Amino acid sequence: MTQKLSFSSLGVSLIALGIAIGGQQAQASTLFNNRTAFQNDLNTFIIDDYENPNYFKGDIVDSTNIDIHTNASMSSVVGQTKYKTTTPFGSNGYNIIFSPQLGNHAYCAGCNGSFLLDFTQTTVGNALGVFGAGFDIIFGTQYFAHVTFGDNSTEDFSLAGQTFWGITSEKSIKGVHVGLIGGDSTTSGSIVIDNLTIGGKSIPEPASVMGILALGAFGATSLSKRKQQQNTIVKA
Repeated sequence: MTQKLSFSSLGVSLIALGIAIGGQQAQASTLFNNRTAFQNDLNTFIIDDYENPNYFKGDIVDSTNIDIHTNASMSSVVGQTKYKTTTPFGSNGYNIIFSPQLGNHAYCAGCNGSFLLDFTQTTVGNALGVFGAGFDIIFGTQYFAHVTFGDNSTEDFSLAGQTFWGITSEKSIKGVHVGLIGGDSTTSGSIVIDNLTIGGKSIPEPASVMGILALGAFGATSLSKRKQQQNTIVKA
């Protein structure tokens, strides 16, 4: 009897352990300050370097050195990220594309404002968001990335002193608000980003967890068959 109880408890415990491990992994997220390492964690990704010619046709301002877009115009150029400036410069958005250095173009919101990047409508994700998001920081101050995950939980990450910031999460990333802690907006300081990168990755059930679950199920099944065989012998 003692041996039978031990096998049964082992099977239940292993199954519980497998569920616990799976739950912990489902909540895992990883931060990156290196672009190469970040991109290596993705199966597929899209980089927006802000060099698409349609960025140089701002619907608010269209000039040689600077273009300013409404949220709708900015979001429609590549169609992979929804932009929303969270500054008082204009209710329809104030997204700026300009060339801060070496002829390459970059993005800012008023160049002294905050903005939201929404990743729920892309070809490398789904309605819950993307697996990874990151960008180069051309220059910036003490801003934060307020991340909203696929389960609607949120977390703040400091961008101070970084030239690249990226994150991957098995919970998916719905959006990133660049501004203050808690997703609050600001017009203090400035931040400019480039090479916005979003990516996807298939996340199969870890083999180790499947092995644990299989072992637990096997133990419980073996115990059940052994008990049936013993009952048959007793009845005979």
